[in-house]
Amino acid sequence: MAANMAVVGILSIVMSVAFAYFPGLKSWYEAQEADVKGLVQIAGLLILSFGGLLPVCFGWFQQIPLTCDQVGVEQAAINFIVALGANQGTFAVINGVKKGQARRALKKEQ
Repeated sequence: MAANMAVVGILSIVMSVAFAYFPGLKSWYEAQEADVKGLVQIAGLLILSFGGLLPVCFGWFQQIPLTCDQVGVEQAAINFIVALGANQGTFAVINGVKKGQARRALKKEQ
């Protein structure tokens, strides 16, 4: 279970970095309204967290360490909380770095 949480956490960090830096994706994401950005992030995290449960319930992938019962849903919910924390932590760091870079550039101009 811990490995599953680690994978979801890492993927949520990758998702946050992708929206901040990947060409094409970055320009599309930056053009969106704040509400849309939030919905995109939440939808992505829900897919990351609960996406493994659907194939297990349909019997497509038995290798995924989830079960199609209450315990599996609880684990997916825990994964969502882990993903949310990792994603928002990464977002805060990325924004802090960008603000620091902007401040340094402004000081150089003065």
